[in-house]
Amino acid sequence: MDTSKRLVFMIPNMESDEYAFFVMFMSRLAEEGMEIYAMTDKKNAKFDYRYSPKIKRLPLNAPIKGRYTRYQVLDYYVNQLEESLFIILKEGYEKELRIISQKHKAIYLDHTLFASPVSNEAFAKHQSDALYEDLLDLPLLECSNPGMIEEKISLIKRLKGLIRHYEETRHLKYTYIQMTDEEVKKSQELALSMLWEFKRICEKYKLRYYLAAGSLLGAVRHGGFIPWDDDIDVTMPRKDYEKFLKIAKKELDKRFVLPRSNFPYGFQRMQVRGTNIERYVRQRKPHGIFIDILPLDCAPTKKHDKRLHSYENDRLIDLMFEMSYPMPVLAFKRDNIHKWLKRLFVKIFYSKRCLMKKWKKNATRYDSPIATEWVCLPGMVYPYEKECFPIKYWGEGTTLEFEGQKVKVMCEWEKYLISHYGDYTEEPPELLRRTHPLFSIKF
Repeated sequence: MDTSKRLVFMIPNMESDEYAFFVMFMSRLAEEGMEIYAMTDKKNAKFDYRYSPKIKRLPLNAPIKGRYTRYQVLDYYVNQLEESLFIILKEGYEKELRIISQKHKAIYLDHTLFASPVSNEAFAKHQSDALYEDLLDLPLLECSNPGMIEEKISLIKRLKGLIRHYEETRHLKYTYIQMTDEEVKKSQELALSMLWEFKRICEKYKLRYYLAAGSLLGAVRHGGFIPWDDDIDVTMPRKDYEKFLKIAKKELDKRFVLPRSNFPYGFQRMQVRGTNIERYVRQRKPHGIFIDILPLDCAPTKKHDKRLHSYENDRLIDLMFEMSYPMPVLAFKRDNIHKWLKRLFVKIFYSKRCLMKKWKKNATRYDSPIATEWVCLPGMVYPYEKECFPIKYWGEGTTLEFEGQKVKVMCEWEKYLISHYGDYTEEPPELLRRTHPLFSIKF
């Protein structure tokens, strides 16, 4: 294969916007048939799962036995790869260039060129095409002294290397993947069957509910699911929510299950029996294909009270998630050690039952028949102020069509969508059309 068709990008730390466009650029090249490798110093969990599945990852912190430093790992990759063209995106890689030059060619490309408005997909597409045309015209980097970097590997460094090897191996399973189109379609079919069962129970017992979040957006913009969405979101006033949980124990179809607890989330998930989804958050089984059922609680009216309400919620949610995450990779850096110790402390000295009890007490603190505002607290995906709405916005609700049937939505659904998504009629760029990140799925 021509080396111009096998590209290895050495990716430095970037700002989010630069990185997002850069991922789009690499993904486009990979989808067009080029062999693309992404060499990184560390994972970026926020964007890693948006890579095209055709891009091959070469992490310099990989657990490769007998390699204790990033230079040794780089040397391993250099010798394993067939002749390739390395794209270096940051100055100061002189030592790395010595190793690369043993077998491969390299060019320098200023990564600040990737500062592009990723929301404008047409512009991003045009710029990525233009950048590739310029790649092969860039001068090759020259190295007068190619060869492996000689390093003194002390006993302490070897010990750290062994610990890193163990820790990185432990974390290999925590790699985000994308659902295939077939898996998304199957997940949507199962979620839809749960929605009809949920709707049946609510209508039978006269419980209020509202389609919300991405499902509401899908109903308005697509008449059903957003094509890449894999679940359904509904909200219910707290009183109706608690009634539903009790009724569902006896009324729910045997195909579905409502777990006793959905810790660390402050809401419930109706799930399909026999399915399984593995995510970064560790939960007791079952954790299969689901629809989110979120309670609506009352919010205070004063700004000061809202700040306190939001702060306490954020604090408790953070502790619950820290308890549910696996221990992070142990690296010998101050920030990493602080994170590792914090998570260990939470797991040892807090209990799930106590944290959930405190969270619910705070969430329902302002529940009252005379409340003037509602807020959807669980998880706090959006800022507190974006989740607060006058009760009249929700009201008794209206109906919209979702996959061929009428479902209840809030009265002022347009204001809700503008608050959450801005111009909700415009679809996001292709890079952002992704399912929820997960590690594995079983139907």
